[in-house]
Amino acid sequence: MPGSLLGAVASPLAGRVYDRHSARGPLMTSVLLVFVALALFAGLVSSLTVTLVGMLYVLVRVGFTIGFGVTMSDASTQVTMRLKSDQNSLFSMMQQIGSSSPVRSAPR
Repeated sequence: MPGSLLGAVASPLAGRVYDRHSARGPLMTSVLLVFVALALFAGLVSSLTVTLVGMLYVLVRVGFTIGFGVTMSDASTQVTMRLKSDQNSLFSMMQQIGSSSPVRSAPR
């Protein structure tokens, strides 16, 4: 829940930066936040506490939220009006499949 609440604040701010400048700033911020959080997860794996996991998760969620919204908005500028419904359907489908598909290991 904390990541979602912070994302609800971060997403409109990223949108304003995107509207005034370009997608580069919010996307670079997104990549940096996610990369730093995941690097800290990996580097601190032996000393992670519940609080630290929560804090790092918040960074990942905020980074993801900033990047996802800006990516969707910027991608829609690259598509003609006639294809916008197809683009929205494709994004929705990819989001559903990506979040619901289990990772399977290779057969032995």
